[in-house]
Amino acid sequence: KKMVVQCVVKEKVPIPAYETLEDRTELTRRYFMFFDTFFKAGRHNKELWHIATNDKGGKNDIPYGSCVFEAHVRTTIRENYFKWILQVLGNPRLIKNDEQALNFKTEYDYEPGSLPNRLICDTVLTRLPKNCQIVYDKTGKAFRLVLDTDKADDDDSVSEFQSVDDDGSLGEDLQQKNIKDIQDQQADKVQNVVDKCREGHQEMLQLLRLKISELRALESVEPITKAAQKACKEAWAEAKKSLRQFADTDKKRSTNSDEGDDKPRKKKRRKTNVENKSRCSDSKVSFFSNACLELQKEDDSGHRHSWESLYKHIKNNYKVEGEDNDDSDDSDDENNNVAVPVLPKHSTLLTNLQNCRVWRKARNSGITQHGI
Repeated sequence: KKMVVQCVVKEKVPIPAYETLEDRTELTRRYFMFFDTFFKAGRHNKELWHIATNDKGGKNDIPYGSCVFEAHVRTTIRENYFKWILQVLGNPRLIKNDEQALNFKTEYDYEPGSLPNRLICDTVLTRLPKNCQIVYDKTGKAFRLVLDTDKADDDDSVSEFQSVDDDGSLGEDLQQKNIKDIQDQQADKVQNVVDKCREGHQEMLQLLRLKISELRALESVEPITKAAQKACKEAWAEAKKSLRQFADTDKKRSTNSDEGDDKPRKKKRRKTNVENKSRCSDSKVSFFSNACLELQKEDDSGHRHSWESLYKHIKNNYKVEGEDNDDSDDSDDENNNVAVPVLPKHSTLLTNLQNCRVWRKARNSGITQHGI
């Protein structure tokens, strides 16, 4: 939800297409945003994420999550994509400006080949420094960090390739490329993915805009009465249900219930030997199972381990200024979105001391760090 607010109000870029967040090897910058934002939030455990990232300076084999869990996060994003946009833009308390709420743009709204030059990848929302790119080396079968080492903004900029897991030798497909070539290649890929998927979302976008308009009108009704609150609550529930994806099973049920006469039907006893007892729709189960298989193949081939190793390397050695303060007013400054060395961290001895029993006892007794 916070990303929707940032895209519409602050950064003024189209809301990204969810299909562009799932390609680990081709759309690495988008996938970095997915991994560092959605996947991280889905873990619901900041402490474990912190341990996996920082233990031994990132040089560890602690995984962030299983293939099944990542498939669950992908499925959740797809299922709730339009509903999340509705919950933000349909609420006047979150987006006060009606024009901003009603004239929002997603990447699906643009005609084929006409995406704007500035997309979410060009903002601090990506969480990857602007002068950094990640590229998958097909020859070495590893992900590599690409740094623009030339301060001048020209086509002859020098690019430095860094690796974590291997000797760093580059495949032939990367030897003649610089960071601008990689950026252009990923921009073309984003355009192709959006062009391929946009037609299938137009009906849902029309419904989304209609529901946003209706809900903002209901939320603005004064004075607030119990009847108005009830009507608003029912409208929200109906709108969110209508915008939920993977609803093919629900549609089949409603179609079957509308057929025939209006006589009350006898309750059918639940069968005990059904193959699939889940209430999930067929399309949701199918997408989830296919995502699991795809991610398992990546895991078996080493893609997942290589990605996580490079992610830990970036987090431990480079930093986007303002990253730790999401509400900072300076976070949209382009000068902040550059890779800079991480400042020296506090002593590991102090960290270990704070976790020991003696330190906790002293802290509980009112003795401060400065006192000690």
